[in-house]
Amino acid sequence: TWEYDATSKRVYYKYDQSPDKKPGDDWMISPRIALKAGVTYRYSMFARVYSAKYPEKFKVLLGTDANPAAMTTELLKQEDYKNATGEKLQQTFQPMAITTWASMLIAILTCIVSTSTMWLSTFSTTMLLRQFPALR
Repeated sequence: TWEYDATSKRVYYKYDQSPDKKPGDDWMISPRIALKAGVTYRYSMFARVYSAKYPEKFKVLLGTDANPAAMTTELLKQEDYKNATGEKLQQTFQPMAITTWASMLIAILTCIVSTSTMWLSTFSTTMLLRQFPALR
């Protein structure tokens, strides 16, 4: 289960310590955000793992409802994430098949496969302004 650490102001997912040691398969879903058709956005977050010896696997998805089946657009995918010092991960995207504005959600699916912990923080979705040619 994803948990929030108020001291460090980040969320984390820790491996299953039970005797069964099941791999991670847990969703963290954002509150709704308004996205406009035809606009490019940048999604970013800060990520780090406990140790490079214990790589992690996760996805960031975009969808229309707070359930896994509705998370249809992949924004980020990390199959072998090993950064123990942490880094800002980001991806630009345009919302799928909307005509004007849409209320969307962003979800992070963890697939923790090691006996480790992953931390995430500083999430943002930013509208990128269009670049116009310079005036002469």
